[in-house]
Amino acid sequence: MFRLTVECRAAERDGLVAELSDSGTGGIVEHDLFEGGCRLEAFFEDKAAAAAVAGRISASNVTVEACEDRDWVAYSQAQWEPELVGVRFFLVPSWRNDPTPAGRLRLMMPPGSAPGTGFHPATQLALQALERRVRSGRRVFDLGTGSGILALGAVLLGADRVIACDIETAAVEAAASYLREAGAPVSLFAGSARSVRSGAVDLLVGNLNAAAIRQLASEMARVLATGGEVIVTGFESYEAERVEHLFAGLGFACHDRIESSGWVCLICGRN
Repeated sequence: MFRLTVECRAAERDGLVAELSDSGTGGIVEHDLFEGGCRLEAFFEDKAAAAAVAGRISASNVTVEACEDRDWVAYSQAQWEPELVGVRFFLVPSWRNDPTPAGRLRLMMPPGSAPGTGFHPATQLALQALERRVRSGRRVFDLGTGSGILALGAVLLGADRVIACDIETAAVEAAASYLREAGAPVSLFAGSARSVRSGAVDLLVGNLNAAAIRQLASEMARVLATGGEVIVTGFESYEAERVEHLFAGLGFACHDRIESSGWVCLICGRN
């Protein structure tokens, strides 16, 4: 058995987990680092396979070493614990059968083949924002859906209709499998907001980085109906003012702000 170890920034965690999951690893263990960031350990039966994956990863401190033989799948799964998110959600790995606490919505953790396991602070901020803004009759658009977890969250919260998209075909395929298993009626497509007609949605959620938000902000504004709101996250606190200013330039005011572990989520609506 061989262990690939890689250190990364917090913002890179979900992408690396998805990449490692797609590479044939037998399991992944995550460790938060004291100074911020994360160390990932992925386990492989074959040294050449581990080395090939290490060569493709664009991150620092990547190592491959032999390790003791044990059931690394069971070991890695044991590191993932159910978690209460916001006031409504109970996030739980698919292999766990823990009972859902009273008053909570059971949200299964995606298998990890696309960004968005649910444990990243930005994803949890988006779920909390959805709790505050989703209500019966609202049409929700999950832009850059990744694993599909936010789309499923909107369905569980009672959205009237949920649509979701991603420009990455692999992410759409993973999200389709995840949402199908959950029985969630989501209209999912490969593409971007350009494929959505103007004024078609009441609430848009985008867990994206600041650069992507800058590129897509005008399209986000276009697809929102009168009185619609946008939820944006995926950026750290030092970028929040610039994101808020960006939407102010499009005629939006910040209605709410949620923060966790240095990450920020903004809820904005037209003035």
